[in-house]
Amino acid sequence: MRTLAAFLLVMLIAPSAGAADAPASANEKDKPKERERVRDSLKGKTVGKVNGKGEFEKAADGTIGWRSTGGQIEYDVGHAISDGYFECTMTGFTAPAAGADKSHPLSAWETVQKQHTHYTEKASFWNWRIGTGYKPFKVLAAGVPSKGGDSVRTEERAGDVDAVNDGKPHTYRVEWKDGVVQFMFDGKTISTQKLDRFAVRIFLIGKDDMYPATNPAPIIAAVRVVERAGK
Repeated sequence: MRTLAAFLLVMLIAPSAGAADAPASANEKDKPKERERVRDSLKGKTVGKVNGKGEFEKAADGTIGWRSTGGQIEYDVGHAISDGYFECTMTGFTAPAAGADKSHPLSAWETVQKQHTHYTEKASFWNWRIGTGYKPFKVLAAGVPSKGGDSVRTEERAGDVDAVNDGKPHTYRVEWKDGVVQFMFDGKTISTQKLDRFAVRIFLIGKDDMYPATNPAPIIAAVRVVERAGK
């Protein structure tokens, strides 16, 4: 009897067979996998390619990152991403930014070329612009028309000057999928731009190949590039 009682007790409290390996829900199956293509803390070193001059620096709040003094850091993920996001933090500058009328501290480009500018790139790109004339940002994107031909550009002035000028690090994020490009500041979407086809491969921080860095330039840290449903 004791043996039977012990057996019945075990059967009552033990999980049913296969419970630990229950199949994933439909939502979990449909959720795309995220593959991190770049992770760069910029705490004294970088995994990217440095083009020109810059320095690792500590912001007033203690954040350690990289500041352009005329150069850029380039990340080439090896193929164009059509569904993904880029994010980083920036601090150490005020809006309107001084020292340059126009500057692109963050940008992404579809093609590999000698110079990345929004005039020479005939495919997809996005730019996050600051400068003396922006309170605080202009955000730009371009995608390739479904009928072919050169890229078509969209742009919008966006953002809150007071938030930028509080001296704290803020998270800058750009997401893109199915031709829709979203620019986000601290998790809040500040601009949505719709294009026919959009994909980017090259990511630049500090400056692009057309406009100089501001003075002072932002301190950039915690760079990530993530691809969803990647190879």
